[in-house]
Amino acid sequence: MKVIIDTNLWISFLIGHQAHLVRRMLTDLRFDVYVCSRLIEEIRDVAVRDPKDLYLLALADTIGADYIVSGDADLTDLGQHNQTRIIKITDFKARMF
Repeated sequence: MKVIIDTNLWISFLIGHQAHLVRRMLTDLRFDVYVCSRLIEEIRDVAVRDPKDLYLLALADTIGADYIVSGDADLTDLGQHNQTRIIKITDFKARMF
């Protein structure tokens, strides 16, 4: 069976999400996984754009975080990721202390 895995799943795989499923797809002889240079380029672009953001968002998902407290506008401009609110330290301080 010929399979193409989308960029978002490759990124999830790289940060530890969907690792079991993607690894299984890669090792199961029933599947022929196809990539092209453009797909690899897109994965690389997404992964290097700001890898720490990817890891923070993955960590938030993994632990079920209520907040990510950050001074990074790339993150705080998101405002929320799934169930995790993303706020600046000053806003966190005002809410919690």
